[in-house]
Amino acid sequence: CPLQSHVRAIVIKEPKTWEDALNYCKARHSRFLLIEDEEDQEAVGQWLKYTVTGSLKRLWIGLRQSSVFGFWIWSDRIANYKNWENGKQPEMPLSHHCGVIDAKTYKWNDEDCNFKLPFLCEEDIIYMKT
Repeated sequence: CPLQSHVRAIVIKEPKTWEDALNYCKARHSRFLLIEDEEDQEAVGQWLKYTVTGSLKRLWIGLRQSSVFGFWIWSDRIANYKNWENGKQPEMPLSHHCGVIDAKTYKWNDEDCNFKLPFLCEEDIIYMKT
């Protein structure tokens, strides 16, 4: 019986800075939410459509910009798949270094890392495949 792993997203409505959100996700769930391809993006969009209500507009995701090189990364991997607002990836020196997802359009944007926003964690759900 190989182990099968699935992931579910969790909205944390308590606003935190990007760094505090990262630590919260690591401590209480599996990790900060990552969107590595179109399939992930689609799943997150579907999921947000049915779970986000009311005034939630933007949520932190595990996306940040390398302050040295300027490329965008998911924790330890370069973000190859992109879903930026207006198709424009934020560039230094004008960009903020942390990533948010829009709760309605599911597009990404950059934001000041010290802003306090709600955020998305991921949790691995592991079960035995029979």
